[in-house]
Amino acid sequence: PIPTATAGLSAEAAGAAAAAAGAPAFLATPFGQQHFAHIFQHLRLSDIVNDNCNVEILARDNIIPAAWLLPFYRHNWLMLLGGAGSRPPGVDFEQHAIRCGRILLADAPMSWRWTWFSLGFDLVVSYSKLGRQITFKRNCKSLPPRFTNASSLICMNAVRKLRFKLTVFSLAENGLAVE
Repeated sequence: PIPTATAGLSAEAAGAAAAAAGAPAFLATPFGQQHFAHIFQHLRLSDIVNDNCNVEILARDNIIPAAWLLPFYRHNWLMLLGGAGSRPPGVDFEQHAIRCGRILLADAPMSWRWTWFSLGFDLVVSYSKLGRQITFKRNCKSLPPRFTNASSLICMNAVRKLRFKLTVFSLAENGLAVE
C-alpha cells in the first residue's frame, strides 16, 4: 500500500491536501521514485502542459514534481515569445511537434477548429465523407467593426508555414487501434 497521511480521502482531495501542506510531489517521494517514476517519464509532458486545464490538474494532484515540468514550460514560453516558424533547424519534429487529435465517431462530414494554434493562426480542419478527405484551411475572415481590437488576436500574415503529419487509423470497440 502507498503510505499516506491522507488515507480515506479521494485522490483529488489527497492531492490538494498534500499540495497545500507543501508536501513533495508523489513522484519525488522515495516510493513514487522507486515504483512509478520510470512510467511517468514516458509521458509527453510538453503536450500536457499546452492546455490550461491540464496544468491546473497537475498542480492540484501534486503527482509530478515541478522540476520535471519547468523545462517544458520554458520551451513553450520561448516558442511563444519567438512566434511561429521560430523553431531552429535540426529540431526533431516528432519529438517537439504539438499533437492534436480528433476521434470521428461516424463516417460523416465534420469540421473543427484549433484556434490556439501557432499564435493566432486559426486552423479549420474538415473531414469530407465524399472521397474521405481531410483538409486544413485558415480562418482569417475579416472581423465585424465591433471586434477591431480583437483582430490582433488572429495572425493575418499572407503566408504561413505549417508542417504536419497526419495519421489515420480505426478504433475497435475497446478503443484500441485496429491493425
